[in-house]
Amino acid sequence: MGKNILEFEIMTGRIVIDLERCEQCETKACIEACSSNILSREGHGVALNMARDLIKKGGCTETMACELECQLRGRGSLRVILPMPEYDRFIEEVRKRGENSSHEVRAGESVWPS
Repeated sequence: MGKNILEFEIMTGRIVIDLERCEQCETKACIEACSSNILSREGHGVALNMARDLIKKGGCTETMACELECQLRGRGSLRVILPMPEYDRFIEEVRKRGENSSHEVRAGESVWPS
């Protein structure tokens, strides 16, 4: 993950955008997909088009379309991070039983593949 990161909270989680990767994107598909219009173009990248407190209070409708379009037509620069405490407890139980899970991203790990 690059050092130039745009991160902001939404009602149930947060959105993280790697702006270095984003600047290389030609489509800016995330902006087009955002029905809430919280993202806008800024130079070769994206910026917030709404105040952070308004985004967190429901300005982002959390459709996750921005992430999907970024993955499909963009550079994979945007991630929607939603906490799932029940899933974390499930993974811990799997580990206690000595089993492995191929579906986990632990806190502190990069959300982008190397």
